[in-house]
Amino acid sequence: LFGRGGTMAQRLLLGVALVGVIPGANAFVPVVRGLPRGPSALPAFQLPTLELPDMSALFTGGDSSPKGPRASDVFELFDGGVDANSVAAACASSVTWVDLDASTPAEGPEAVAKLMEKKYEGATMVVDRVADGVRSSGATLYYDSDAGSGRRGTMYVEVDDAGLITFVQEAWEPLYKPGSLTADLLKAVTANFEKEDKEPTYAPRKPKGASDTVRYLWEEANPGGAELDVALDLFADDILYEDFNFEEPFVGREAVDGFLREFDFPGIEFVPERVSEGKDACAFTWRVLIGGEEGPKGVSFYSVKQGKVDFIRDIPAPAIKPPPLATLAAVLQPKLRVFKPRT
Repeated sequence: LFGRGGTMAQRLLLGVALVGVIPGANAFVPVVRGLPRGPSALPAFQLPTLELPDMSALFTGGDSSPKGPRASDVFELFDGGVDANSVAAACASSVTWVDLDASTPAEGPEAVAKLMEKKYEGATMVVDRVADGVRSSGATLYYDSDAGSGRRGTMYVEVDDAGLITFVQEAWEPLYKPGSLTADLLKAVTANFEKEDKEPTYAPRKPKGASDTVRYLWEEANPGGAELDVALDLFADDILYEDFNFEEPFVGREAVDGFLREFDFPGIEFVPERVSEGKDACAFTWRVLIGGEEGPKGVSFYSVKQGKVDFIRDIPAPAIKPPPLATLAAVLQPKLRVFKPRT
């Protein structure tokens, strides 16, 4: 497309200047100096219909995504040392920043700067996964030091048309992980609920990409009465599932199957709230209804490879804010925010 004669766009413009087009059925008449012009001057010759290539790549850098600031760019601020003032400067004046460890959100850039100083001063962060969203995105990240890696988190973010941050919700790994005790407690709370026997109301389909997969599972299939196998069919054989109620991740579809069935009982409703864009990965915020009553909130991250979900991280909000163990670990190990580093 690009030769010594100029770009394709330049060649097309040159062609328009040299060739006269007669209204009608794709009839083209060459314009020759010194000869009469018009349809009767020269016999028209017929050309086949031309299908021009998509020219958007010339103006969008090779893909059809909107150019300019992207929500995924926000996470450059969190890869390495985090400068509180730089994060605040990247925020819109009306920004709302929800840290699920905190009892109230930070409203406005000044409050965000104070939150960033408290959470990240002196720390080195590593962003290990980023969703490919434009106006909304998400990432997984963790505290890091020479001694090893520390507390892990997930962040959801939205930006406006100027690329300024308008909303964030972040969740961080609980230091106490109750494991299966969580399921036992939930079963006790919902013991009087019975599973309804009703026909599914959703339309089965094959979702395209991470964001569409999340919406299909949690906005269509799950509330529409789908069986658990519908979700499992969308998971990769080697899926890595991190649920931070548990010490260790679930590796492989068989292990994830057992984990999900442990929590598959009536009275629990998982409600997505904000779902980011992203074909390869996405983040989303959620809340849980337990017996119809408001339960914990949280943030999740899904990534998709070759049409299958290959990674999930779920982080619930702590019951006590700020969480006592995390607060103590921040004092004792400010660079890692855990009592013992992961190696």
